[in-house]
Amino acid sequence: MIDVFTEEIEVQIKRGVSNLYWNKEDLRKAWLRSGAEKNVCDRLFSIKEGRKLTKRELMDSLYAELRTYEYNKRLEISRNFMRVMIEHSNFVPLAEGHKIDIAETCALKLKQIIGEQRIKRRATEAKTIKCDSELSKIGEMFLNAS
Repeated sequence: MIDVFTEEIEVQIKRGVSNLYWNKEDLRKAWLRSGAEKNVCDRLFSIKEGRKLTKRELMDSLYAELRTYEYNKRLEISRNFMRVMIEHSNFVPLAEGHKIDIAETCALKLKQIIGEQRIKRRATEAKTIKCDSELSKIGEMFLNAS
């Protein structure tokens, strides 16, 4: 999927996932399915600070926590969140005030970013293949000239 996560990707994931779910318990389940540790989920969802955290504040808190994880674990969880977003197909509001359109926009943006990164990767691979092919031809010409 993606090997490098930019700030733009992180923002799209946090905005999208926090708006995808109407119910916080569904958000919590998505975290667990994506690989977040249960004790981290329990701790962050129980923070009150005078009031319960919003879904976006929860996502921000999770990503602050993820920055302390080893790189591959952070990458795995973020990839899983991206998968949740781009594979979701039913962007229908569950209640008045459910901003599912934000989640849909974020999913579309993530798909666009993935497509752009694939194009860049293919272009780089094509250049490498062309270079290798040219070197091989030059090597053959050299051997034939001997």
